[in-house]
Amino acid sequence: FTMLGFVASSVQAISLKRHANSDEDIEIQDHDLDLGLDLDKDGKVSPKEMRANMKYLNIHLDILRMRLELEWAMSQMIVKLPNFFMCMICFVMGLYLLSPANSLSTANQQLISHFQLSRDELKKINKLDEVYDFLDQFPRLNEEIMPLSPQFWCESRFLEEIYNTTLRVPDSHCFSPRLHALGLVEDKRAEWTSANVEGYTAPDGCEDNVANLRQLVGNSSITCADDPETLCNQVAGVRYCQRTCGTCAPFAYKRSKKFTHSQFAILPVVVYQARMQEVTCEGFADVFLKQSHNEALHMLPALDGTRAEPIIQCVNPDLPLDETWSDKAVPCPQELLDVGP
Repeated sequence: FTMLGFVASSVQAISLKRHANSDEDIEIQDHDLDLGLDLDKDGKVSPKEMRANMKYLNIHLDILRMRLELEWAMSQMIVKLPNFFMCMICFVMGLYLLSPANSLSTANQQLISHFQLSRDELKKINKLDEVYDFLDQFPRLNEEIMPLSPQFWCESRFLEEIYNTTLRVPDSHCFSPRLHALGLVEDKRAEWTSANVEGYTAPDGCEDNVANLRQLVGNSSITCADDPETLCNQVAGVRYCQRTCGTCAPFAYKRSKKFTHSQFAILPVVVYQARMQEVTCEGFADVFLKQSHNEALHMLPALDGTRAEPIIQCVNPDLPLDETWSDKAVPCPQELLDVGP
């Protein structure tokens, strides 16, 4: 009966010899398939009725074969369907564990807030100069949430650590001429002078690239020694006059300012009022912490030299820090020690 059901679905043109007076072949149309086949007149052509009139039917065997192959494939698919659903469920659960939507959504919201990308903020940008201002602030905002940004690191030999007697807190200043020439330090006291290279010995292999310097400035006779006061305060000097300006690798860095942000957004000021205990970094934070430096990146300070301190500090928000003093060891000025608190 199943086979007869397949036959019924594969019939496209049917010829039926009437049992009555005429031997004329009748082509059955779609709207009257029951003509002469519906023996019990119930409006349906059953497999039994099809079998009874089998000798009067012409069947398209190619369509019958296609239907049989489809039914076979579907029967095999039904057997594999539970395995498919189980694998799909495991796949979706794995995606949620590796990329939790809640955490990603929170990180995205923090980025939108930090970079001022909300719809209300963007609606305020209506003029061409406002568009340029908006794009100009991106590098600055991006550096604020980069633990390796030059905002937080300084070459060890140019870092001045002092005690602010007015605020009575440790303070530090970066007077690196190289960072100043790259536009990363704005303090005028960081400008290059000949005093910066007094006692400096360039490592072997570090030489000035005079040929590229001449090509850059369009002067075929200039050398790095002609005007170091000017060249060493420019990007050209940092790039092509490394020996003269004293900007040869390797570099060593110390932290000039503590990184107080999360990796995705600025933390609220309350972090200074409710301090948290530092803990061992785990997961991606541990991988990020262990990244090495590359001396070839001499135009990207803090990425091109060794660092005396960890890139980031991991804290446990559930463990408050009850210690009295800051973890930054800075000698207390003698006059404060004499006067007392």
